Amino acid sequence: MIEQEKTLTEAVEEALAGMDWLKPADDAMVQLVRKYAAVLDDSSAPGTDPAVAVKALYLAPHMTRALEQLGGTPTARGEFREAEKAERAAAPVEDTLARLSARARGIAGSQGAVEEEDGEEREPVAAVAAGPGRPGRARRRTR
Repeated sequence: MIEQEKTLTEAVEEALAGMDWLKPADDAMVQLVRKYAAVLDDSSAPGTDPAVAVKALYLAPHMTRALEQLGGTPTARGEFREAEKAERAAAPVEDTLARLSARARGIAGSQGAVEEEDGEEREPVAAVAAGPGRPGRARRRTR
């Protein structure tokens, strides 16, 4: 659960403590993230000049990118990509069979052009006629 009363610096320290994959080579980036958090915290202190506070907010995307490079965001850890991948992989065979079945029904039930997935209309294979004066040579009509 996310606590509301934490400072950004405290939240960053907790996040960094949970990143057991960090190495000494990451120390400069870790220090940069800490500095960004401290500046952002200071800019939101009571009595801070509003212009200074607004300027400090420009650091937020830089801090986010630094955290991302350290693996400190859900996107960087692949959590969202993994969820999307799991959804797509749930029923690929069934989806493909349903698409092929619908396409086959469209071909078998029509004598005219069939609309493909790309929006193009093409004549079904059975309806493709040989070119004029060229028996046995099929042609495919596309737009």
